[in-house]
Amino acid sequence: MQVRVLFWAHFETFAKQKNCHSERSEESQIRSFILVIDRFANAKLLRTSYTRKKSINKFANLISFAIQKIYLIPYTMTIKELILKTRCYRRFYEDVTITSQTLTELVDLARLTSSAKNMQPLRYVISANREMNTKIFKTLAWAGYLPDWDGPAEGERPAGYIIVLRDNTITENNYCDHGLATQSIMLGATEKGFGGCVIAAINKQELSRLLNLPQNLEILLVLALGKPKETVILDVLEENGDHKYWRDKDNNQRVPKRKLENIILQSFD
Repeated sequence: MQVRVLFWAHFETFAKQKNCHSERSEESQIRSFILVIDRFANAKLLRTSYTRKKSINKFANLISFAIQKIYLIPYTMTIKELILKTRCYRRFYEDVTITSQTLTELVDLARLTSSAKNMQPLRYVISANREMNTKIFKTLAWAGYLPDWDGPAEGERPAGYIIVLRDNTITENNYCDHGLATQSIMLGATEKGFGGCVIAAINKQELSRLLNLPQNLEILLVLALGKPKETVILDVLEENGDHKYWRDKDNNQRVPKRKLENIILQSFD
């Protein structure tokens, strides 16, 4: 009850501000109100239990999001939200297409990403073509930790692919470039409403033949992309627990993650 009273008191104040003359734009006023909600939800302003604080924060975030949607203010995910949503998806709505233009924009994110020694040896092949996608799919192996699953069925396969290559005439050591570039692509895909899976289990010889690649280009990874058709849930990985991902009875993919305190070995303040 206290939360609702405080919230509506702030809301009425905001509504009065909107109805009176102001040199600020409506969007500016709305953003100011959203900041009020954030301040209101701050645990320091409320003498309450931890559980109560979580409830208040959840309530405030929901209202903030709703107001932004109502007034068509673009919602921008924080970097943590973007990372949390960028999971490894292996089943897709295959009828939701992804265009070559979208794939090109994702590769451009990789192009702008840092490169070891700035050598920029990575090259890319993109495919949004259904016939070519079918051929690429046959060169891939899916989900090594799910031995009873042969990969996505027809209708649940990727709508597009980005194949990451290295030009060996530049260097035969890509250092961390392919990891950095891949993460940029996957984060960009998430921002655009897509998801994907980074695949290293590839019949490289067959895929090279299919793409008619010259000998200097070596396949590193295949990024399978589309509109995700599954839910991925992060679980806590207890010390000495099993790190393998798995599927629950509802066909959700469960991915154990180590605790933060288990990976920070030392901290010097």
